[in-house]
Amino acid sequence: MFSAALEIVLTIAYREAVSRKHAYLTLEHLLYALAHDQEGERILAACGADLPRLRKDLNDYLETSVEAVRRGQEREPEQTAAFRRVLQTAVLHVQSAQRLEVQAGDVLAAILQQPKSHAARALEAQAITRLDVLEYIAHGVSKVPAPEDSPAGAPAGEGAEGAAASRDDPQPGATKASAVARSSNIPVCMSLRPVSVAGRPGTGRDSAGRSRKWPLRGGP
Repeated sequence: MFSAALEIVLTIAYREAVSRKHAYLTLEHLLYALAHDQEGERILAACGADLPRLRKDLNDYLETSVEAVRRGQEREPEQTAAFRRVLQTAVLHVQSAQRLEVQAGDVLAAILQQPKSHAARALEAQAITRLDVLEYIAHGVSKVPAPEDSPAGAPAGEGAEGAAASRDDPQPGATKASAVARSSNIPVCMSLRPVSVAGRPGTGRDSAGRSRKWPLRGGP
């Protein structure tokens, strides 16, 4: 159900939460990963995003506003209810459109349906709406004219593995994700692929190799 590229984004968001020792995996981790993903960057740029400002906004929020695990009580970050709702909404949208895979644009559109989240407010602060995202992913309608010397669909930035890089090294193309992998036992990629298009939980592996589930249906 999730595209291979989106699986990587979800993994990067998870690793971002782990590397920051956060107790929860939030929409802000997810949007931060999307803002460094090639497809996510392309969609956000087409919707008028100021990507450096968006990344800084999200990084500041993650640095100051997400609860950290207590020393000696380390555990896997727990998905917030909003995180689960976004995955569920994206899956339902794809099913209604009779498509086979959830992609970055579907998740961005779903984030904007969580108006109480900082992630949605960060996008709205840059005048990015759900309609902007849907028009671009469905019809290629961009709010920003493409530069004449840039081919259509050119990559907007350094890609998803740069997500963990920005807070430590602002230089273009710098990537901290590989450094995070070297300094921890988190696998470079986990399978997050759901077992069914009906929205039942997908299975994957945690950092210790144990089977885990990524629910697609929102919880309380």
